Amino acid sequence: MALVQAAKAGDVEAFEELIRRYDRNVFRIAQHITQNREDAEDVVQDAFFKAYSNLAQFQGQSKFYTWLVRIAVNEALMKLRRRRPERTVSLDEEVKTEDDSVPREVRILNSNTIRPSCGRFWTKRFMVCRLLFEPCSC
Repeated sequence: MALVQAAKAGDVEAFEELIRRYDRNVFRIAQHITQNREDAEDVVQDAFFKAYSNLAQFQGQSKFYTWLVRIAVNEALMKLRRRRPERTVSLDEEVKTEDDSVPREVRILNSNTIRPSCGRFWTKRFMVCRLLFEPCSC
């Protein structure tokens, strides 16, 4: 607790000692969550940075290590959320409905057909592909 108090008072060497003391444990926790070495290294760096930036808010009601691990776990979970791939849809796959499967139809629309929600008109012409979940009229 003396190291934490010294770090809160602005002693950078005290915080460096806290890093040396807890670095490996925090890394193991981060790697267990992210399952990726590079992401775990980022999490550790972000967690220590956040802990240092918010050191004045640490009230000492729990151990510093507990507080640091909570920050690291939150950072790891945020890393996983950002890493989650966006859902992609193939234009070649058919759309499954309650009754049957139907092919996707791609329509090309231009700026004369589409108006922005704010009510202003676009000056540049552009094309938009829109997936329609309707049977193809081919």
